[in-house]
Amino acid sequence: MRRFGGVTGYRHPTEAKRAVRLNVQRETLTGQLSELEATERVLARYSKGTRAKKTASAKAPTTATKAARALRRQNQLVANAPRRPSASRSLP
Repeated sequence: MRRFGGVTGYRHPTEAKRAVRLNVQRETLTGQLSELEATERVLARYSKGTRAKKTASAKAPTTATKAARALRRQNQLVANAPRRPSASRSLP
């Protein structure tokens, strides 16, 4: 059985393409979230009038950031895991 995606071990090219698309989208959204959190901190610091209270994202990482970090760790573990040789390679 032929495998697509090299090390990733996907059996269909559509799975590999979808995984790549999702990884790119996740990285894009994580970057946008970081920018929004930084903007929120700056606005909270320099807002005029009543003192702005700290928002949840300014205090600690959001759930989305934690989830993205956990996914990144999980992907690294999967990528570094030892692979079982395929049946076609084990035949002489």
